[in-house]
Amino acid sequence: MTQTTCGNLTPVRSARYRPLGRFLSKPRFLAVLTAFGLSSGCESERSKPTPSPASAEADAADPGPGAPAPMTEDALAERTELWRTRITEDPTLANTARFFEAKTDLMRVSNEAKDVHLRANASLMLGLLYEGRKDVKAAIAQYEHAAKLVPDDAGPYMALALARASNEQFEEAAQAQKTATTLDPDNLENWLVLGELLVKSGDEKAGIAAYVDYERRRKGLIDGLTLKNKGGAYLVDTQERIGCAEALASATDQGTAIALTYALKSDPEPDVQATVASVMGIQRLAVYKPALEGALPKATGEVKEAVAWALSEIDRDPVTPKAPELPPKVVEAAAAAKDPQAPGDAEPASSSTP
Repeated sequence: MTQTTCGNLTPVRSARYRPLGRFLSKPRFLAVLTAFGLSSGCESERSKPTPSPASAEADAADPGPGAPAPMTEDALAERTELWRTRITEDPTLANTARFFEAKTDLMRVSNEAKDVHLRANASLMLGLLYEGRKDVKAAIAQYEHAAKLVPDDAGPYMALALARASNEQFEEAAQAQKTATTLDPDNLENWLVLGELLVKSGDEKAGIAAYVDYERRRKGLIDGLTLKNKGGAYLVDTQERIGCAEALASATDQGTAIALTYALKSDPEPDVQATVASVMGIQRLAVYKPALEGALPKATGEVKEAVAWALSEIDRDPVTPKAPELPPKVVEAAAAAKDPQAPGDAEPASSSTP
């Protein structure tokens, strides 16, 4: 974790992923898998919880696991990481014959591992696979199990909220998303998703409030990344600006794109430049190409690597900035809310288009 005044932020530049990003073209289950990655090592030797729930409707073609020999905790962790990699590389795996092999291995991890993080990851991946097979009820059961195993982690609740929403259980989905937002308030998209689910559940007032929180947090992060005092010094230090840039990865609107482009062009710190370029690559917005192409000839080291990677990601799958998926009257009501004024001695970022 990177501790900053922008909040507790999980670095994205090294992983080059963004959880639950609607700008991603990958299936939702793959995005959630990235969000709740494997814990490093076996951090807990707690007693085994209740075994993972099986699918509500087991496929008759599923071959039984037989009686395999016991596996060590390290071996179970390696098996889980193996399937995480395979699912990441092949999002269609859930609908291939390899599903049964994956199910057998992951059920084994979920039932045999001593470490609750391993068990929760296995349950989460099982849910992702079931969702890929459109067995939403089985997926929900797995996500609920993962949330019980690691109640302090937002990842399973994020997955559970979206699975319930896909099953039109909007009130239950909103409850799960509230928990995810409480556990990970610095994830901007948590607030956006919460607003959408609250509106769909019929609680428009709470939905507007959640979207206002999203906008205020987004504005605060942009200010932290770009604002300077009258003497030209940034209001926050380099590490805090890096944290603010990382936290903006899920904000793919035009205003955020302008701020990130300004930061890439104007921030003198290579670490900030590299982080901003990586966030651009995560978002893959086509409007970033001119700024990135302009920066590439002058860039060196990590900055050059990040800029080149961002350009390759945009070329691979360019995205157009999106407005939040909320009813117009909700967006209008949120826009009417007054944000706190920025510090009087601060100078805003340039408003030029990317």
